[in-house]
Amino acid sequence: MERHLSTPFPFSLWAKHCHYSPYHLRHLFTETIGVPPHQYLRRRRMTEAARQLVFSSQPLLEIAFLAGYESQQAFSDAFRRLYHMSPARFRARGFFYPLQLFPEEPFFWTSGPKGEGALRLATQADIPDWMALAHLSIDGYPCWVEGAYRAALSAAISDRRAWVWEGQEMLGIATLAPQGDHLAYWAVHPRLRHRGGLQRLLTLLRQTVLPQRAVELTTFRAGDAADTGHRAQLLQLGFEPRELQTAFGYPVQRMVLPANRTVAP
Repeated sequence: MERHLSTPFPFSLWAKHCHYSPYHLRHLFTETIGVPPHQYLRRRRMTEAARQLVFSSQPLLEIAFLAGYESQQAFSDAFRRLYHMSPARFRARGFFYPLQLFPEEPFFWTSGPKGEGALRLATQADIPDWMALAHLSIDGYPCWVEGAYRAALSAAISDRRAWVWEGQEMLGIATLAPQGDHLAYWAVHPRLRHRGGLQRLLTLLRQTVLPQRAVELTTFRAGDAADTGHRAQLLQLGFEPRELQTAFGYPVQRMVLPANRTVAP
């Protein structure tokens, strides 16, 4: 898929190349990466288009073709839905952030995590594996900028505000905001998203880090085309939508899990 980001390549041919049926490959891909193949491909193409807008002088029409669109207008409409601004404005602003990154190989599990795992404070030595897992979960965080995130992570580790959910592998990650009053970032491996992973991580956080306290965070607003399902999972866990906000110029919504609310299964 990475070698054919800029050219049409039927999914049936991918399946044939991998010696799977299209149905089986689609299921395995979605389970491993967290999003269906067609959605992953669209988001990867748009990410690379956004990168070219900021870091190259390629004409907009050429970028549109490389992203798989037959016209500049179709590309601009799709870009606006995912990035909430026109390609021209995105280029003028000069601020790149990805929607979907290519996953790193160490996190391609074949059989999933083993055991329940436990929560522990993160250390600076955890940063490489933490960043690899963060790369898999950026679809849940608008305006994720790697350099700024890495610096904030290092500070959170030094301040004892960063936590790792660990079994045989790193299963999940979480950081508190500097004020310690809400979750600045949390994620689990995509293979755990629909296996109760977020519920388990949230339960561990409430037992050890946020006892008898409300859990607050921000997420996508309702109807955001860039949301791959994170808002729905928060609602399922029992989070309540609160006021609309803007973070780094992106429209988001504050969500709260009340202190007396049991985490929904």
